Amino acid sequence: MRRCAMLLILAVSLPAFCVVQSSRQGHGNESAYVQITCRKYSLNDPTIPRAILAFLNRPVSRTYKDTEGAVWQATPHGLVEINPAEGKEKVLTGKDGLPILSVNGIAGGPNGRLWLASSQGAILFMPNAAPSQRWFYFWGQRYLSDNQVLQIVAVRDGAWIRTLTGISRIELSPFTLKRKSEMFLTRIRKRHDRYGYVSGCLLLRAGDPASFRMISDDNDGLWTSIFVAAESFRYKTTHSPEALQNARTSLTALLRLVSITGIPGFPARSLIHRGDFLPGGEWHWTPDGQWKWKGDTSSDELVGHFFAYWVAYNLLPDNGDRAAIRSAVSSIASGLIEHHWQLIGYGGRVTTWGRYNPDYLKTLVPRERALDSLELLSHLRVAYAITGDNKFLDGYRRIGSELGYVQNVMQIGDDTDPWEINHSDEELAFLSFYPLLNMENNPQLRQQYQVALTSLWHRVRSENNPLWNFIYAEGTGTKSYDCAESMEALERIPLSTISWTVQNSQRDDLVIARPPGRFGEAQSKTAIPPDERYVMKWNGNPFQLDSGDGGRSEDDGSFFLLPYWFGRYYRLIPCSQ
Repeated sequence: MRRCAMLLILAVSLPAFCVVQSSRQGHGNESAYVQITCRKYSLNDPTIPRAILAFLNRPVSRTYKDTEGAVWQATPHGLVEINPAEGKEKVLTGKDGLPILSVNGIAGGPNGRLWLASSQGAILFMPNAAPSQRWFYFWGQRYLSDNQVLQIVAVRDGAWIRTLTGISRIELSPFTLKRKSEMFLTRIRKRHDRYGYVSGCLLLRAGDPASFRMISDDNDGLWTSIFVAAESFRYKTTHSPEALQNARTSLTALLRLVSITGIPGFPARSLIHRGDFLPGGEWHWTPDGQWKWKGDTSSDELVGHFFAYWVAYNLLPDNGDRAAIRSAVSSIASGLIEHHWQLIGYGGRVTTWGRYNPDYLKTLVPRERALDSLELLSHLRVAYAITGDNKFLDGYRRIGSELGYVQNVMQIGDDTDPWEINHSDEELAFLSFYPLLNMENNPQLRQQYQVALTSLWHRVRSENNPLWNFIYAEGTGTKSYDCAESMEALERIPLSTISWTVQNSQRDDLVIARPPGRFGEAQSKTAIPPDERYVMKWNGNPFQLDSGDGGRSEDDGSFFLLPYWFGRYYRLIPCSQ
């Protein structure tokens, strides 16, 4: 099987996080890649080797001669390569992958690495690497104290980079995706587990994890579902007692959202204890006055619940868990049937985004109608598979054939519809397709669903999303699911999930897309690598050029854990990770 080159970001000290070069090498029983760690220093830090510090205080060189005899020059108009033996000169610009056209310094390292300085960050260039592994761009406080790079010293295992206000030490070291997953879990346990709910946290001091404050999230149910599924896949793959405990703890929290409202079949978005910080939204006290739960639950939450319930029901070993899941699933699905395909919350009101009834679907554009139809079909099919209650199968068949919901689903990949791209809806679609195809045994229906999933996948393929690719592969049985791109995305997801501000609109290698994103955000025509864009879940826009909050929040990182352990469980990750 193909050996995989990998890349990501490791946080070593406050608040410095740096990047990465790929490599292929063995490391014990796992396939290892080269991880770049980063430390930040003051300009006169006494721990910096004196020779290095002296060199960093010199003017930057604009020319470098490599071991092949080629001469490289940093210029305001691009990176120039001169081959004296052949008398040829080539200027590398944005079309060749150079992120910043005007480079003002260059330093050469081993294995042909070239480190470039600019007034807009630092660049690592590896001329002999594969195209996707050739250029790496370091901008902002994820990597540097500021973006005015004055000097670079290339060393055997990385580089020292001096800017106007500080020095960064970028160091390469062996790493594996398995180790990465362990570090993500460590962070979750420290700062992202609130009563079993797993989601992001605030940082009261920018970039400082020690200043974290956990808060309720509008989608605690969905994000916790992602974690429950990830740990369930990990447990079934490794039989880890820790994974089992993690999955069961957060599953219990997820089930509590269904019971705490006191409304049959209606799960809360989130809950808080008396004295906790109270975000905005619709909140209601429990009868004992100790808890508040958040209402106006959306379809996003239902997708998360049913996805996690299906995964946990099939992969966790405890019949007690299955009984609790069976009760919750039956309650929610029964409520949808009884209320004519609507989610009814507090005061008997239909929630804002809890409508699946035919009259409402007629008001939607085709792709939105397809998504809502897919969600309801998936929920009812899960309910029947888990409970064995024929009323759910009858409801599934009725909406599928009599009400045309299956035909609606066939339009989910329709790209002739002038419909805004909604990455959140993509997440809901793939999470709904997985359980539906995982259990559907009617050959005709299964083929229709596979056609719809394939159509959707082709529409979003350019995002290089490993979770989409893996769900597509498992649901259709295809061997062509962009495995290499999936691996690279997993590798390049930053290990630090602090939401540093990231800016890419100044880059010369990215082509601006028209029109902008659904929120008016400028975006690139090609997906930006995870280590060069803002930290985002899979409902984010991978083409967005600029975003982040200046290091004021930290994501839990379950968005990495789910595709990794899904891929491991279904043997879609080709390396021994």
